[in-house]
Amino acid sequence: MRDVTRAAGLKDEWDRIVVVFPGTEAAELNSSSGIADVCWKNLPPTYRDDTPHAAYYLFVQQQMPIQAVRWSFPFDREFDFINPRVTVVHPDTILTPIHVPGVDPYLRPARSF
Repeated sequence: MRDVTRAAGLKDEWDRIVVVFPGTEAAELNSSSGIADVCWKNLPPTYRDDTPHAAYYLFVQQQMPIQAVRWSFPFDREFDFINPRVTVVHPDTILTPIHVPGVDPYLRPARSF
């Protein structure tokens, strides 16, 4: 994951990415991010129809939110953190390319067996 974010021009000033899906509640975000003293505003509402909904990749360094990158749920598929649902990604997370006929390739966290 670190190589992907570097290639995108992001600095290495993060130790985890919290995937904020539509419907994420503040308590869940506090738990996933390890940050309890932030007032989270404008959390994406629950996904209820086939229109794109805002979701975010929240970059965190220790106990501080660094940056949020918006993506459209469920249409942006560069990363598959949905199946299985992944809410925290670390710099050393290994990503596996997935190729499905008729679908643009995407990256999914490698499963450890």
